[in-house]
Amino acid sequence: MVRPKLLQNSKNDKSAASKIGMSLATKLRRVRKPPPEGWDLIEPTLEQFEAKMREAETEPHEGKRKTEINWPIFRIHHQRSRYIYDMYYKKAEITRELYEFCLTAKFADAALIAKWKKQGYENLCCVKCVQTRDSNFGTACICRVPKSKLDAERVIECVHCGCHGCSGMVSVSSFKPNPNYPELCNKVTIDWDEKRGRFIKATADIPLGTVVCIEEGMTVNVDSKCCYRCLKLLGNEGFVYCQSCEKFNEPDAIACGEFDSLGIFKLAAHLVFSYPFAEITNLVTSDEPEVPKGVSKTLSTKNVQSVYQLNPFLGIEDSFKTKNVQEAIVKIAKLLEADANWGRLDEASRLIAFTKALRIMAERCAKNAHTIYSIEQIERKDEDVPIGTGLFPISSIFNHSCTPNVFGFFVRNTFIFVSRGVKAGEELVDSYGVTYNQHSLKQREVFLANVSGFKCHCDSCVEQKSLGDYLEKSFKDVDRSAREASSFLDISDYIDYMKPGVQDIENLIIAFSRRRDAEVYSKNVFYWWKKFIENANYRKIVYDPYLIRPYIEMVLLTWNNNVECTVDEKLSILTVAHRLLSNFYVCFHPLSQLIKELFETSMNSIDENRNIETLRNLKQRAEILWKRDE
Repeated sequence: MVRPKLLQNSKNDKSAASKIGMSLATKLRRVRKPPPEGWDLIEPTLEQFEAKMREAETEPHEGKRKTEINWPIFRIHHQRSRYIYDMYYKKAEITRELYEFCLTAKFADAALIAKWKKQGYENLCCVKCVQTRDSNFGTACICRVPKSKLDAERVIECVHCGCHGCSGMVSVSSFKPNPNYPELCNKVTIDWDEKRGRFIKATADIPLGTVVCIEEGMTVNVDSKCCYRCLKLLGNEGFVYCQSCEKFNEPDAIACGEFDSLGIFKLAAHLVFSYPFAEITNLVTSDEPEVPKGVSKTLSTKNVQSVYQLNPFLGIEDSFKTKNVQEAIVKIAKLLEADANWGRLDEASRLIAFTKALRIMAERCAKNAHTIYSIEQIERKDEDVPIGTGLFPISSIFNHSCTPNVFGFFVRNTFIFVSRGVKAGEELVDSYGVTYNQHSLKQREVFLANVSGFKCHCDSCVEQKSLGDYLEKSFKDVDRSAREASSFLDISDYIDYMKPGVQDIENLIIAFSRRRDAEVYSKNVFYWWKKFIENANYRKIVYDPYLIRPYIEMVLLTWNNNVECTVDEKLSILTVAHRLLSNFYVCFHPLSQLIKELFETSMNSIDENRNIETLRNLKQRAEILWKRDE
């Protein structure tokens, strides 16, 4: 096996790699004093890191680019530093003396940890990424740029360590956190009453488009193409984690899919390992946690108390006792024997502790977990395989209404809510999947009873309001009717035949737009997208994310000059599309950046040549997003 050469870019790179690769024993000798109390707790894990470091140092480098040679070494160095950081700052399982000893002995990177303590640098991959002197253009590394600010196809790859993006959690510059509930904005509070339990209430008027909640949840993947922990889309390297995520919190067998068949229990197991061991063991030795009748003065997802305060589903007991779940519990408890914390318990105590912790977490997950679909999946109605599932303790406080005043969406493992316009004193309510404008009363009742397990008490449901006549199916198979239509005249006949406001008019237009020959009928398709918007207005859908697609489709038709249109009409359509995207998706919709570019370059003067490239990219991404038929 050939020992890889160190990077030859600079003397600094050589020095950094040699320090990182120094052995555990050598570092201990250099300190010249015995390790403080508690060393035996972390020594086994540090030995594991040392073994991985030796493997990385002797790994052959044939076929690798020059910049890639030291990536595995830097990655392990990052993970080891993160382990020491978490053991002291997050889990409080080592003393200050031992922590400082680890920094002195170079078991952890003091400069990197100092950055992690600063807001916005919590996930920084390596110090070199923020040292502008080390870059060709005097700027920070590309891995520090949020992905929402880059083209979707742009490859993010740190030249120093291979990081694919470490700009931290999803962030919005305009978001102002609540001092007591940091995942919520400063214009809301959490309240409680006998009827609703906990709920979120506005303390001031909240304008349309204001971000009211950003919560990074505890998530696990369902789609194996996504990172097990944060749900980032992975490359083809065969890893189950992205480079920004730790993989030492729980047995690798869980992340590698060995227990995927457990369903909600997989997420529950992840929760057990996501919070400090001391807090989990306190839970096990205490009485069963009760849902409080009141509100905590402070609450955050990072605090395990936020999970305990969720309503449990006690009916999960039968599933918990099934043979496959019990066998999995025994197997996982056995794997924990090698864990630095769980391994300190004897076999029987470890099994009892893990079983109780898993049951308590599973009871909360069964009633409060969210299935996570990306924006792309929601737009193309591709909901067969979600990217993941997760628990969002703060977002779970939003109650349901069939006429919601907030809109929520996922960006990987982060749940974001924006205001639809809320007045001071009003409760902030979300839709759990059904709304008055899109579903009949019967559909809403059945869905909420089967999926969420409750009966809705919003005004629309209490007053038995329904748009059933508009929501009844006019076709047995609307997609087939659109595919088999001989020409646009058939579609026009169908539309003219149906009652204005009927939802199937919109479904038919969407289905026909997927046909490849739809481009031949540009003028007719433009008219139909206008008809789509007018038709939705009959059901009081006036300014809604549902209208984003028709407006973007009209932008493509008008700005590519496929239909005759005045300059004012083109700008009007583009302006509405831009505002819909920014108000409901902030900057996270796959087409947000391109629509913004087109809007900004077109406000003062319309330069057709300048916008050709933007329009070409917009059309290509729209076709991918909304999948044209072959």
